[in-house]
Amino acid sequence: MNRLAVVAVVLYCGTTAGAQDPFPQFEKRVHKDGAKALPYRLLVPKAYAPGTALPLVVWLHGSGETGGDNVAPLRALDKTVLADAEKCPAFVMVPQCPPKSAWHAVGYNKVPEMTDPSRMTVAAVAGLRKEFGLDGRRIYVGGFSMGGCGTWELLTRYPDLFAAAFPIAGPPFAGAPGERPGLAAVVKRVPVWTFHGDKDAVAPVAGTRAIVAALRQEGADVTYTEYKGGGHECARTLRDPKLVEWLLTRKRATDPSFEQARVPEHAALIVKTLPDGERGTWTGMVERTGHGAARLPIDNVRYRLKPAANADAGVADLLARIGRGEATGEYAVTGTVELSDYAWLVVGRMAPTR
Repeated sequence: MNRLAVVAVVLYCGTTAGAQDPFPQFEKRVHKDGAKALPYRLLVPKAYAPGTALPLVVWLHGSGETGGDNVAPLRALDKTVLADAEKCPAFVMVPQCPPKSAWHAVGYNKVPEMTDPSRMTVAAVAGLRKEFGLDGRRIYVGGFSMGGCGTWELLTRYPDLFAAAFPIAGPPFAGAPGERPGLAAVVKRVPVWTFHGDKDAVAPVAGTRAIVAALRQEGADVTYTEYKGGGHECARTLRDPKLVEWLLTRKRATDPSFEQARVPEHAALIVKTLPDGERGTWTGMVERTGHGAARLPIDNVRYRLKPAANADAGVADLLARIGRGEATGEYAVTGTVELSDYAWLVVGRMAPTR
């Protein structure tokens, strides 16, 4: 397919009508799978010409950029070599995860199915490889925060696909380190350079330290940069020219496999929860998530709270105020466990304990 034809078949999912695109160097595209759609952007490097096999870098954004505008995920790459078609030696693909989803899958008491956004990202990569004749032995993946977690997820699901990975502030553990003792053995063949700030208040650095130690014990090719005094951030990493240089020195010895691997239970992200449908009353300090939802920790699992259809008067308003940070304290929460996209407590009654 010639270049003009490639441009002609690009599917657009624009931002606000009439708004100027702040990243015109990235083509707007959509990968479709039946009724499901994954918007993504694609940087085609100036060095590309039909017949040249160039590498591909896949960038997975954090949870703050979920949506469908096909713009927000690019902001982290602004003014970096990965957003510069003149200087970048590789294609750069930036998918956008839809709201209420994630790159990584969490299983409640069992190995989870892969999320649709991650599955469709890999399918889109396979399509791009065919369309542009990409170098299949030089496909790289990295991401920030939720995207860092998603990077570990893709390495786990496709251990024979990527040539290297760079998760940033996205540890592979749901809570305390050591919840996935088999993970390092599954991903150890992929070179990893991971980054984390030691003062990160959003994603605890302990998880990254733990996987780095486990990978080193497995004899893996792993590099770790910990930023002293650093918080939850990715700009410093993405603007470091050594990152792209490091990526391009990594190349698979064999062709990639796009076949999803079976994930062993001891390598999966599994949270041991109360049984689905269990009813009861639980007492604890309510919290708000980073995205403004109310939650209650029970036995080290943070259950999100939502009102039942027949909840007592005031429950919905109280949960909304907890989500906004306007209400705190210890409450007795009566409800039912619901395991779906999150571990929920469907709340019928709430009362402060003091």
